[in-house]
Amino acid sequence: MTNETFKGFIVGQLTDALIVGILTFIGAWSFRFPYPLLIGFIAGITNVIPVLGPFIGAVPCVIIILLADPTKVIWYLVFVVVLQQIDGNIICPKVVGDSIGLDGIWVVFVVLVGGGLFGIIGSVLGVPVFAIIFRLYNEWLAKRLEAKKIKK
Repeated sequence: MTNETFKGFIVGQLTDALIVGILTFIGAWSFRFPYPLLIGFIAGITNVIPVLGPFIGAVPCVIIILLADPTKVIWYLVFVVVLQQIDGNIICPKVVGDSIGLDGIWVVFVVLVGGGLFGIIGSVLGVPVFAIIFRLYNEWLAKRLEAKKIKK
């Protein structure tokens, strides 16, 4: 169960990174930022790093845009902040939650609590660990209900 959960979490994170990379490319192309393919690639790769990755990835993209077209840097920063809000609150919880069997609200809750208590390690390991605990609890609860002949 642990192996399956961590595998699902990694696949979910990679899928989320791919989605963010594609959305960044589409946004960069739509807003006519220079080098949209490179910007989307950098955003997708760094989005694999939980919590800080998108902001780490924004730094080289800002430098690239600053060198090519300085007037678009502020617009890119606004775009990144909006995209990361959408990703962090909607896309990532849905994709990662579906890949490990948790509702999106639990993913957001665990990332916030795990990150608050244990920092980046809590944000990274909190979701799969919580998914395992959640699954074990549900199995235990189902056995108790079955023993008492109560239907779920």
